[in-house]
Amino acid sequence: MADYILVRDSEIVYETSSEIVSKVKVGEGTLNRFCKKIGYSGFQELKLKMTKDILELESQKMSSDTFIDEIKNNYLSIVESTRKLIDGRQIELAIKLIREANQILMIGVGSSGNAAREFESSLLRIGIISKTVIDTHFQLMHTALLKDNDLIIAFSLSGSTKEVEETLLNAKRKNVKIISITNYSSRNIAKLSDCVLLTSKKESYLEGGSLMAKASQLFIIDVICTRLSLINYEDTICKKEEIASLLSNKVE
Repeated sequence: MADYILVRDSEIVYETSSEIVSKVKVGEGTLNRFCKKIGYSGFQELKLKMTKDILELESQKMSSDTFIDEIKNNYLSIVESTRKLIDGRQIELAIKLIREANQILMIGVGSSGNAAREFESSLLRIGIISKTVIDTHFQLMHTALLKDNDLIIAFSLSGSTKEVEETLLNAKRKNVKIISITNYSSRNIAKLSDCVLLTSKKESYLEGGSLMAKASQLFIIDVICTRLSLINYEDTICKKEEIASLLSNKVE
Protein backbone atom coordinates (compact mmCIF):
# COMPACT_ATOMS: atom_id res chain seq x y z
CA MET A 1 0.00 0.00 0.00
CA ALA A 2 2.79 2.42 0.94
CA ASP A 3 4.63 1.68 -2.32
CA TYR A 4 1.52 2.39 -4.38
CA ILE A 5 0.92 5.74 -2.67
CA LEU A 6 4.57 6.75 -3.07
CA VAL A 7 4.52 5.89 -6.78
CA ARG A 8 1.18 7.58 -7.49
CA ASP A 9 2.03 10.57 -5.29
CA SER A 10 -0.29 13.52 -6.04
CA GLU A 11 -2.58 11.43 -8.26
CA ILE A 12 -3.88 9.71 -5.11
CA VAL A 13 -6.06 12.73 -4.27
CA TYR A 14 -8.14 12.12 -7.41
CA GLU A 15 -8.76 8.42 -6.77
CA THR A 16 -11.50 6.78 -4.77
CA SER A 17 -10.83 4.18 -2.10
CA SER A 18 -12.57 1.59 -4.31
CA GLU A 19 -10.22 2.34 -7.21
CA ILE A 20 -7.16 2.05 -5.01
CA VAL A 21 -8.07 -1.26 -3.36
CA SER A 22 -8.95 -2.66 -6.78
CA LYS A 23 -5.55 -1.70 -8.21
CA VAL A 24 -3.56 -2.84 -5.19
CA LYS A 25 -5.77 -5.93 -4.79
CA VAL A 26 -6.49 -5.50 -1.09
CA GLY A 27 -9.66 -4.92 0.91
CA GLU A 28 -11.10 -1.61 2.13
CA GLY A 29 -10.17 -2.65 5.65
CA THR A 30 -6.50 -2.91 4.72
CA LEU A 31 -6.55 0.61 3.28
CA ASN A 32 -8.23 2.02 6.40
CA ARG A 33 -5.79 0.23 8.72
CA PHE A 34 -2.86 1.63 6.73
CA CYS A 35 -4.25 5.18 7.00
CA LYS A 36 -4.75 4.83 10.75
CA LYS A 37 -1.27 3.38 11.16
CA ILE A 38 0.28 6.53 9.66
CA GLY A 39 -1.85 8.83 11.82
CA TYR A 40 -5.10 9.48 9.92
CA SER A 41 -8.67 8.53 10.74
CA GLY A 42 -9.18 7.10 7.27
CA PHE A 43 -8.52 7.54 3.57
CA GLN A 44 -10.56 10.75 3.24
CA GLU A 45 -8.48 12.52 5.88
CA LEU A 46 -5.28 11.35 4.18
CA LYS A 47 -6.51 12.74 0.85
CA LEU A 48 -7.43 16.08 2.41
CA LYS A 49 -3.99 16.40 4.00
CA MET A 50 -2.23 15.51 0.74
CA THR A 51 -4.41 17.97 -1.20
CA LYS A 52 -3.60 20.77 1.26
CA ASP A 53 0.13 20.04 0.94
CA ILE A 54 -0.06 20.03 -2.88
CA LEU A 55 -1.94 23.34 -3.00
CA GLU A 56 0.55 24.92 -0.59
CA LEU A 57 3.47 23.80 -2.78
CA GLU A 58 1.78 25.20 -5.88
CA SER A 59 1.08 28.54 -4.21
CA GLN A 60 4.72 28.80 -3.14
CA LYS A 61 5.79 28.57 -6.78
CA MET A 62 3.83 31.72 -7.60
CA SER A 63 4.87 35.27 -6.85
CA SER A 64 3.30 38.68 -7.35
CA ASP A 65 5.44 38.99 -10.49
CA THR A 66 4.60 35.61 -12.08
CA PHE A 67 1.11 34.60 -10.97
CA ILE A 68 -0.67 36.09 -14.01
CA ASP A 69 1.52 34.14 -16.43
CA GLU A 70 1.15 31.02 -14.26
CA ILE A 71 -2.64 31.26 -14.54
CA LYS A 72 -2.44 31.88 -18.30
CA ASN A 73 -0.20 28.83 -18.75
CA ASN A 74 -2.56 26.70 -16.67
CA TYR A 75 -5.50 27.64 -18.90
CA LEU A 76 -3.50 26.91 -22.06
CA SER A 77 -2.47 23.58 -20.59
CA ILE A 78 -6.09 22.66 -19.76
CA VAL A 79 -7.30 23.42 -23.29
CA GLU A 80 -4.41 21.49 -24.86
CA SER A 81 -4.89 18.45 -22.63
CA THR A 82 -8.64 18.46 -23.29
CA ARG A 83 -7.97 18.63 -27.04
CA LYS A 84 -5.82 15.51 -26.78
CA LEU A 85 -8.68 13.64 -25.09
CA ILE A 86 -11.24 14.46 -27.79
CA ASP A 87 -12.35 11.40 -29.75
CA GLY A 88 -13.78 12.46 -33.11
CA ARG A 89 -16.12 9.46 -33.17
CA GLN A 90 -17.60 10.40 -29.81
CA ILE A 91 -18.06 14.00 -30.98
CA GLU A 92 -19.96 12.81 -34.07
CA LEU A 93 -22.06 10.45 -31.94
CA ALA A 94 -22.92 13.33 -29.59
CA ILE A 95 -23.94 15.45 -32.59
CA LYS A 96 -26.17 12.64 -33.87
CA LEU A 97 -27.85 12.15 -30.50
CA ILE A 98 -28.48 15.88 -30.07
CA ARG A 99 -29.93 16.30 -33.56
CA GLU A 100 -32.20 13.26 -33.24
CA ALA A 101 -33.46 13.97 -29.71
CA ASN A 102 -37.06 15.01 -29.17
CA GLN A 103 -36.26 16.60 -25.81
CA ILE A 104 -32.86 17.42 -24.30
CA LEU A 105 -32.40 17.53 -20.53
CA MET A 106 -29.16 18.93 -19.07
CA ILE A 107 -28.21 17.90 -15.55
CA GLY A 108 -25.37 18.62 -13.14
CA VAL A 109 -24.71 19.48 -9.51
CA GLY A 110 -22.80 22.49 -8.18
CA SER A 111 -20.31 23.97 -10.66
CA SER A 112 -21.18 21.25 -13.17
CA GLY A 113 -24.75 22.53 -13.05
CA ASN A 114 -23.42 25.93 -14.10
CA ALA A 115 -21.65 24.31 -17.05
CA ALA A 116 -24.94 22.64 -18.02
CA ARG A 117 -26.59 26.07 -18.05
CA GLU A 118 -23.83 27.38 -20.31
CA PHE A 119 -24.48 24.51 -22.73
CA GLU A 120 -28.23 25.24 -22.72
CA SER A 121 -27.53 28.89 -23.56
CA SER A 122 -25.06 28.00 -26.32
CA LEU A 123 -27.47 25.54 -27.92
CA LEU A 124 -30.31 28.05 -27.77
CA ARG A 125 -28.25 30.58 -29.72
CA ILE A 126 -28.02 28.12 -32.62
CA GLY A 127 -31.69 27.23 -32.48
CA ILE A 128 -31.67 24.08 -30.32
CA ILE A 129 -33.95 24.12 -27.29
CA SER A 130 -32.95 22.21 -24.15
CA LYS A 131 -33.67 22.45 -20.43
CA THR A 132 -31.21 22.53 -17.55
CA VAL A 133 -32.25 21.12 -14.17
CA ILE A 134 -29.82 21.32 -11.26
CA ASP A 135 -32.17 20.47 -8.39
CA THR A 136 -31.73 16.74 -7.85
CA HIS A 137 -35.39 16.06 -6.99
CA PHE A 138 -36.53 17.86 -10.13
CA GLN A 139 -33.97 15.89 -12.15
CA LEU A 140 -35.71 12.68 -11.11
CA MET A 141 -39.13 14.16 -11.80
CA HIS A 142 -38.14 15.24 -15.31
CA THR A 143 -36.54 11.86 -16.00
CA ALA A 144 -39.82 10.14 -15.12
CA LEU A 145 -41.45 11.96 -18.05
CA LEU A 146 -38.75 11.26 -20.64
CA LYS A 147 -39.15 8.73 -23.47
CA ASP A 148 -36.72 6.63 -25.47
CA ASN A 149 -36.37 9.33 -28.14
CA ASP A 150 -35.20 11.89 -25.56
CA LEU A 151 -31.67 12.72 -24.43
CA ILE A 152 -29.93 13.53 -21.13
CA ILE A 153 -26.61 15.39 -21.13
CA ALA A 154 -24.93 14.91 -17.75
CA PHE A 155 -22.05 16.98 -16.40
CA SER A 156 -19.93 15.44 -13.65
CA LEU A 157 -16.22 16.08 -13.22
CA SER A 158 -15.83 13.27 -10.71
CA GLY A 159 -17.83 10.80 -12.79
CA SER A 160 -19.42 9.49 -9.62
CA THR A 161 -21.79 12.23 -8.38
CA LYS A 162 -24.42 10.13 -6.58
CA GLU A 163 -27.41 12.32 -7.44
CA VAL A 164 -26.50 12.40 -11.13
CA GLU A 165 -25.84 8.68 -11.15
CA GLU A 166 -29.27 8.01 -9.63
CA THR A 167 -30.95 10.11 -12.32
CA LEU A 168 -29.07 8.29 -15.08
CA LEU A 169 -29.96 4.88 -13.68
CA ASN A 170 -33.63 5.80 -13.92
CA ALA A 171 -33.15 7.20 -17.42
CA LYS A 172 -31.38 4.03 -18.52
CA ARG A 173 -34.34 1.92 -17.44
CA LYS A 174 -36.48 3.97 -19.86
CA ASN A 175 -33.94 3.63 -22.70
CA VAL A 176 -33.29 7.37 -22.69
CA LYS A 177 -30.04 8.20 -24.51
CA ILE A 178 -27.24 9.65 -22.36
CA ILE A 179 -24.21 11.83 -23.08
CA SER A 180 -21.82 12.39 -20.19
CA ILE A 181 -19.16 15.10 -19.97
CA THR A 182 -16.73 13.91 -17.32
CA ASN A 183 -13.10 13.39 -16.33
CA TYR A 184 -13.34 9.64 -15.85
CA SER A 185 -14.27 7.06 -18.49
CA SER A 186 -14.03 4.19 -15.99
CA ARG A 187 -16.55 5.42 -13.40
CA ASN A 188 -20.27 4.71 -13.18
CA ILE A 189 -21.62 7.81 -14.92
CA ALA A 190 -19.53 7.09 -18.03
CA LYS A 191 -20.52 3.42 -17.93
CA LEU A 192 -24.20 4.39 -17.98
CA SER A 193 -23.68 6.66 -20.99
CA ASP A 194 -24.13 6.05 -24.70
CA CYS A 195 -21.53 8.72 -25.44
CA VAL A 196 -18.66 9.96 -23.24
CA LEU A 197 -16.89 13.28 -23.80
CA LEU A 198 -13.79 13.57 -21.62
CA THR A 199 -12.59 16.69 -19.85
CA SER A 200 -9.10 16.96 -18.42
CA LYS A 201 -9.08 18.99 -15.20
CA LYS A 202 -9.32 16.73 -12.18
CA GLU A 203 -10.45 18.28 -8.92
CA SER A 204 -9.76 17.43 -5.31
CA TYR A 205 -12.13 18.29 -2.46
CA LEU A 206 -10.37 21.59 -1.82
CA GLU A 207 -10.48 22.59 -5.50
CA GLY A 208 -14.20 22.01 -6.10
CA GLY A 209 -15.79 24.48 -8.52
CA SER A 210 -12.49 25.74 -9.93
CA LEU A 211 -12.56 27.87 -13.08
CA MET A 212 -9.83 25.67 -14.56
CA ALA A 213 -12.18 22.69 -14.54
CA LYS A 214 -14.95 24.79 -16.05
CA ALA A 215 -12.59 25.87 -18.86
CA SER A 216 -12.24 22.24 -19.92
CA GLN A 217 -16.03 21.79 -19.91
CA LEU A 218 -16.56 25.02 -21.87
CA PHE A 219 -14.05 23.88 -24.49
CA ILE A 220 -16.07 20.70 -25.08
CA ILE A 221 -19.29 22.76 -25.25
CA ASP A 222 -17.74 25.06 -27.84
CA VAL A 223 -16.56 22.11 -29.94
CA ILE A 224 -20.06 20.58 -29.97
CA CYS A 225 -21.87 23.83 -30.74
CA THR A 226 -19.42 24.80 -33.49
CA ARG A 227 -19.79 21.38 -35.12
CA LEU A 228 -23.58 21.68 -34.99
CA SER A 229 -23.37 25.16 -36.53
CA LEU A 230 -21.21 23.93 -39.40
CA ILE A 231 -23.66 21.16 -40.30
CA ASN A 232 -26.52 23.61 -40.90
CA TYR A 233 -24.55 26.80 -41.40
CA GLU A 234 -27.15 28.88 -43.28
CA ASP A 235 -29.96 27.90 -40.92
CA THR A 236 -27.76 28.62 -37.88
CA ILE A 237 -26.88 32.08 -39.20
CA CYS A 238 -30.57 32.87 -39.75
CA LYS A 239 -31.43 31.81 -36.20
CA LYS A 240 -28.54 33.79 -34.73
CA GLU A 241 -29.63 36.88 -36.66
CA GLU A 242 -33.22 36.51 -35.47
CA ILE A 243 -32.13 36.14 -31.84
CA ALA A 244 -29.70 39.07 -32.16
CA SER A 245 -32.46 41.22 -33.68
CA LEU A 246 -34.80 40.53 -30.78
CA LEU A 247 -32.09 41.13 -28.18
CA SER A 248 -30.88 44.34 -29.84
CA ASN A 249 -34.14 46.02 -28.83
CA LYS A 250 -33.11 45.52 -25.20
CA VAL A 251 -29.81 47.35 -25.63
CA GLU A 252 -29.65 51.13 -25.69
